[in-house]
Amino acid sequence: MDPSTHGPSSRRGSLILIGVLSGVLLVGGGFVVRTLLTAKTPNTPAAAARDTVTVIETGLASAAEYQRSGKFAEASTILSKLAEQAPTDRAVRLAYAQALLGQKRYEEALPQFDAAIALSSSAANSTTATTPQTRDPVLAQLHFEAGTCANAAGQIDKAREHYQTAQALDPSEPRYPVFLAMIQIRAGDDVAAMASLVRSIKLNPDLAEAWGTMAELELKSNRLALAQQHLEKALKLQPEVSRWRIVEARILNRQGDPERAATILQALPPGELAAKPIMGLLAESFGMMKKPGDAAMMYERAYAQTPNEPELAYLAATWYQRAGHPAKARAHAMTASTLGYAPAKELLAGLDANP
Repeated sequence: MDPSTHGPSSRRGSLILIGVLSGVLLVGGGFVVRTLLTAKTPNTPAAAARDTVTVIETGLASAAEYQRSGKFAEASTILSKLAEQAPTDRAVRLAYAQALLGQKRYEEALPQFDAAIALSSSAANSTTATTPQTRDPVLAQLHFEAGTCANAAGQIDKAREHYQTAQALDPSEPRYPVFLAMIQIRAGDDVAAMASLVRSIKLNPDLAEAWGTMAELELKSNRLALAQQHLEKALKLQPEVSRWRIVEARILNRQGDPERAATILQALPPGELAAKPIMGLLAESFGMMKKPGDAAMMYERAYAQTPNEPELAYLAATWYQRAGHPAKARAHAMTASTLGYAPAKELLAGLDANP
């Protein structure tokens, strides 16, 4: 037996990690850590292996307790040490990825997902974009999570590969083609996205996200009748979801019914109505209704609530100009210009030239 493998250096590695853990495990690990610290140094390979398993189990349990409390940084401290000690432990890699996700450290989480996938028993043909040959719902879920992480990290191609692999590993799961469609839309491949959505609906005709996204794609292509049909199904399944109400308002504006669109938008929760895209859509409705003053007042109120957003003051100015109120337009343009919003300077110059 080689003493360099199972002798004092190996034992020192375990004891060092135990010491590190004892410094950071403040929740749920007190008894176990005390036990580890008072345990005798193992004198056999089997005992050393048992100690390593104990360290991993203790660390995972304590990290999980931290994550349940929302203390993702503390969990990461534990799990990063465990990953160094046990780089081939799949549970450690997954837990570390989740802790990093909790801190929105998406790019750092991706290598942990990649390692977990590579360590999976059936991952031999699934660590790249190659099509796996056997159904594996557990591994499919792991690829799905990795794809979602890659999407959040802005790595669209990597996200698409993971979603495609998830779909191939579990072709009966309707969520995977929906998320793949989202990525395909971001990549500008609307035809492929529509095919993915159709696939999802065939698997589960009660999936509102698929119907609603199809409505958005049809609206994008100005096929309003089809967009309305798909949206009605999404609204029937999820009547409380604001996203579908917003799509409905967009369709109504396009159909020339801004009054109904404005009514729908104004019924949204205040926090959602305050989003710039939604205010822009409502302003479009007001403009179509020949009520530019209403749009101007909406932006004026919004700027009063968020005075660090000079664009809102600028938009109030543009709508006051359209409403025939040059003095109010100039005042808001001056505010936006003073705050450094460049387009406001041009508007202000135009207002001064045509008082």
